[in-house]
Amino acid sequence: MLPHNKYSTTFDIPSSNATVSISRFNIGNITAQNQFHTLIFPVIPGRDMMELPMYAFLVQHGQRKVMFDLGIRKDPLNFVPSLAAPFASGQFAPSHFDTDIFDLLGQAGIAPSSIESVIWSHAHFDHIGDMSKFPNTTSLVIGSETDVSTYPTNPNATLQESDFAGRNITPIDFSKSSLEINDLRAVDYFGDGSFYLLDTPGHIAGHLTGLARVTANPSTFILLAGDTFHHVGEARPRPALQANFPCPAHIVESSRGHVSTDYFFSPGSSDGQVRSG
Repeated sequence: MLPHNKYSTTFDIPSSNATVSISRFNIGNITAQNQFHTLIFPVIPGRDMMELPMYAFLVQHGQRKVMFDLGIRKDPLNFVPSLAAPFASGQFAPSHFDTDIFDLLGQAGIAPSSIESVIWSHAHFDHIGDMSKFPNTTSLVIGSETDVSTYPTNPNATLQESDFAGRNITPIDFSKSSLEINDLRAVDYFGDGSFYLLDTPGHIAGHLTGLARVTANPSTFILLAGDTFHHVGEARPRPALQANFPCPAHIVESSRGHVSTDYFFSPGSSDGQVRSG
């Protein structure tokens, strides 16, 4: 048996007695047809469909309320044309078109006007909702590297003017922060150690995550990770990934007896070779 502390990790999180509460809202699921290749290659035949949940989170700090992500808007045909098209064609299909975060907040008795800020983990359509439904008193918090260009000024933009119109925008510039948590640059959002924003680029420029302290003694946390690790299949060591981040040798060796190299690449293997175990 491995010693208990074999996997213990110190994350260097400053101590605090301040906490927040987190409420999760399931906006619904979205099914994507013939889109798996955008995340994983090669695609296993017959598996080019994925269903993804969409969540929004309410962060409550005393009387202050902040949303972290909003899920998808319920009228996706009103996205910019490049995003509306796959919904019109059926490539993207939400589980329903009649409910969004505003409906769910209403059911919970929470007025949009009580939300002081919305934090986007990143600016993809299944996270940004419809900001135009919030009053202008609700600010928008984004990573400073977020592309804030809008359609049609930028014909390639996926955001639109209504996402920002009349609203206070607060970019989080992690380069100005001296705080680090587990080697990630961090910002203490409320200033009391209850809720941190972490710089986690990679999925898209400006991507950030939220680290919420939900109990104080001892401290426990909930990580609002956005799309930091989007799908387990992204761990597959395909050639480009393997060249830059080699798969640990013991994992490669353990796979040789039962994983087809059609879908798992490793040094010395040949494409299409299936090993029986």
